[in-house]
Amino acid sequence: MSNDVEVNLGYDLGGVENESGDSEQLPQGSYLSEIIRITKIEAKPEQDKGAQLVVAMKVIAADRKENEKFAGAEHVDFVSLLVQANFRVKQLSDAAFGRAVSGTTLKLGDFIGKRLVVRVAEEVYQGVKRSKVQRYAPLSKWRGDAPVNAPTPAAPANSSPPAGAPAGKSENVAI
Repeated sequence: MSNDVEVNLGYDLGGVENESGDSEQLPQGSYLSEIIRITKIEAKPEQDKGAQLVVAMKVIAADRKENEKFAGAEHVDFVSLLVQANFRVKQLSDAAFGRAVSGTTLKLGDFIGKRLVVRVAEEVYQGVKRSKVQRYAPLSKWRGDAPVNAPTPAAPANSSPPAGAPAGKSENVAI
């Protein structure tokens, strides 16, 4: 599908406040990341999650020396499109575009190649330790050593896309 497809959110991001997803096992910290794929998925009828955006990103750099080995790794976050979670859509949009976003429609293709700061926290979910995107922030919040325009690194050896990552290029679907 074309990256020019618009997503009708059903709500306006203009009045939404940013507040505080799943990813590959990145340790806690901040990561300069680039969005490489973004797709919309529908929840199964028996689930009460509603539609979600699946945001696949590549780590460009880490804010801590001990996490630099994750440069090039892919990580994924799931962002709910439910009105109750509109702050996450707003946060992602504002961070990706570096400015306040308003309106009721997003063009998913416009997110591809955008860089942003991803703050990751570790949590235990159903007895399993995992990393979770806690917050998206604009490039102005980057505090790592690497410049925000650093080249995109290759994937680390023995890495594969994380579970749940959409395959191939973004397919944009209107909601």
